[in-house]
Amino acid sequence: MPCSYGVKTQGQRFVYDGNDTIYSVKTAATRYFAKYSISGNAWTSLTAPPADGSSTSSPLIFDGSDSIYLLRGAGQTSFYKYSIVGNSWSSLTAAPVAINAGQSLVWDKGNYFYLPVGNSIGYYRYSISGNSWDLMTGAPNTIGTSENDAWYDGTNLFIKFAATVLKIFTAI
Repeated sequence: MPCSYGVKTQGQRFVYDGNDTIYSVKTAATRYFAKYSISGNAWTSLTAPPADGSSTSSPLIFDGSDSIYLLRGAGQTSFYKYSIVGNSWSSLTAAPVAINAGQSLVWDKGNYFYLPVGNSIGYYRYSISGNSWDLMTGAPNTIGTSENDAWYDGTNLFIKFAATVLKIFTAI
């Protein structure tokens, strides 16, 4: 089963395809994108993302099929889709808010990604099939801005706040 969220480290993002491949992107300073074959124990360079981003704020996510999605970060709204088969990037509808540190992107294992907005009670839902963003009902408390993680369990969207308090709300 594919991972519904990407792993974050300072300056680099990783996402696992659920099979044999880990994808890694770096968008700050030197842009690169690569994949690691677990069984082959080897890295392969791929087409780099189309724009520079940030070392702390570029969420990366896999959709369970052929695509990996990247929000540019660095206070920008650019949103990109990478085709694994085509080894190419395309631009999508921009995020409705600037992407900064602490923001996550989570997939519901269906047609939607969720984007909690730091320093607010808002979060957005992105429709993969419609290439559009919708503002969703506010979170019960203000979402922080310091390396929040988010995940989806099939019914609820969970957000781990910087203060290690877990907030839960239904994301439908």
